[in-house]
Amino acid sequence: TVKPYVLPKFQVAVTTDRPYYVPGQHVVGSVQADYFFGKPVANGEVRIAGSVYAVDREQVLELSGVTDAQGRFDFEFDLPAYFVSGAPEVGQAAFGLEITVIDQAQHAEQVAETLVVTQEPLLIDVVAESGSLKPGVENVVYILTSYPNGAPAQTTLLVDDGSPDNALAVCQK
Repeated sequence: TVKPYVLPKFQVAVTTDRPYYVPGQHVVGSVQADYFFGKPVANGEVRIAGSVYAVDREQVLELSGVTDAQGRFDFEFDLPAYFVSGAPEVGQAAFGLEITVIDQAQHAEQVAETLVVTQEPLLIDVVAESGSLKPGVENVVYILTSYPNGAPAQTTLLVDDGSPDNALAVCQK
């Protein structure tokens, strides 16, 4: 479809109190709406829809309110206690937020935000240098620790290969 591009009238930003959550955890966040010339979107109508992804997308949250004189709207809610789908290989799911702000001139701007939901607060990936471990030879193994949002996690690990002559070298970077 070819149609005229309409420039956004204002910017909508969403922040939450954590980079990732566990099922059932309390979420605290805020929406900030500002016109591009610097003035806040005061008394703008805010609609927040939260969805989980099972077989299909299912809306499980609906919040609404009005921005204050500084263009800010604070919100909070509890995540569902159970998530069906996601990325089973890393034990993560997603909670989708769609935020719509409508200014006094009835112009709407919408943004989407995805909250990472996980049971494990630390992810450990182990990769053999050659792709697989080879018996009887020295193997180099790389260990990466990260948080569910992908940020690297500085950790100290004790690695035991189970052999009596445990000759493992561990280095941190």
